[in-house]
Amino acid sequence: MFDIRRKECNEIRNLKDWRLIYGRRKVGKTYLAMKCLNFDEYYLISKTLSIIHENNELSLKVINKTELKIFNL
Repeated sequence: MFDIRRKECNEIRNLKDWRLIYGRRKVGKTYLAMKCLNFDEYYLISKTLSIIHENNELSLKVINKTELKIFNL
């Protein structure tokens, strides 16, 4: 398998604080986040508003207080 270089990677890496990547379906948003950003954890929000973390789908009902601190809620 080969690695595709994205011109947006440098732009995204230079941003401060948190990032919100959004756009239409099937354009490589997840790939861009996982390959271009070096964070310990990634949270993806599906169109059904479920939260995906490390290939596990979380509903808003099962988020505990520790996870709420991550989101500053």
